[in-house]
Amino acid sequence: MAGTMPRMVFVIVPALLAAAFVAGWRYSTVLRRLAFRVAAPHPSGPTPLGYRELLVPCAGGSLPAWRSAEPGACWVIGVHGKGAALGEVIPPLDAARVAGWTALSISYRNDDGVPRRPAATYAYGRAEWPDLEAAVAYARSEGAERIVLCGFSMGGAIALSFLGRSPLARHVAGTILDSPMLDLRATIRHVSTLARTPRPVVEVGLAVAAVRFRLRWPEFNYVRSAGSLRIPVLLIHGSGDSSVPVRVSDRFARDLGPRVTFWRPYDVEHVRASQADPERYAAEVQGFLAVVGASATPASTIR
Repeated sequence: MAGTMPRMVFVIVPALLAAAFVAGWRYSTVLRRLAFRVAAPHPSGPTPLGYRELLVPCAGGSLPAWRSAEPGACWVIGVHGKGAALGEVIPPLDAARVAGWTALSISYRNDDGVPRRPAATYAYGRAEWPDLEAAVAYARSEGAERIVLCGFSMGGAIALSFLGRSPLARHVAGTILDSPMLDLRATIRHVSTLARTPRPVVEVGLAVAAVRFRLRWPEFNYVRSAGSLRIPVLLIHGSGDSSVPVRVSDRFARDLGPRVTFWRPYDVEHVRASQADPERYAAEVQGFLAVVGASATPASTIR
C-alpha cells in the first residue's frame, strides 16, 4: 500500500495538469473570439436632431462622426464602447450642448464605415487611440481651445490610451468616463465568475492566451495611469455592472484622489446611468464641465 500511493500521485497529478491545460487552451480560444474578434459592425442609425454627419480625416481614410451645430471654443468628444455606435454617447453630449459646448461623437477602426484592422480584432485602446487623436486634431482645426473627452466602456480605455500616448493630449482639459474598461484581465475574470466558469480554467486560459496570441495583459491595465493623470476626471460607474467590474473603478478613483468626481449609482447596469437617472446624469456632466471650463489652460495630461 505504501508504494501504491506514490504511483497514484504520479498518475493523477499529470492527468489533472493535462486536463487543466486542455480546458485552458479551449477557454483561450473562446476568449479570443469573444473579447478580441470583431463581429459585424453595429450601424449608427439615424442622425439625432441637432447633429450633422461628417467625415473626420484620419490616417488611411476617414471616420464617420456626428457633430452638433453649436460653434465654440469648448468641445466634448465622445467615444463609444465596443460593439456600440455613435448614438451611445449622445446623453452626455446633449448635456454638454445645453451648457454651450460643441459636441462630437466619433467612430473608430472596425466600426461601420471605417477600415478594419488586420485580422479584425479589438485592441482596447492600444491601436484605436490614433483615431481619437485624429478627432482632436479636427476639433483643433475647427477652433477648439478646450477639449473634454467622454469615453464609454472600451471608449474609456481608448481615451486613457490617447492621453498617455498622443502629443495632442496637452489640449485636453478633462475626461468623462462612463463604465470604463480599465483592466481587461479583471473584466474577463469578472464576466467569467458571473458565468460560473471555474477559476482554475480562467487562470490557465489567461496564461495560455498570453502565449498563444502574444498578449501582455499589463498593457490593458489603465488603472496604472491614475498616478500620472494630471487633469480632472468625472467617473460614472453603476454598482450593478455585470460587464465591467465596478471595483476596478473604485480602485482607480482612490488612486486619482482629489482629481476625480465619482458618481456610483446603486445597482445600475453597464452604461445605463443616463437611463436610470437622466436628470442627475445631466447635472453631473454639466457641473463637471463648468469646473473644467473655468479652470486654467489645460496642463500636460500624463507625465
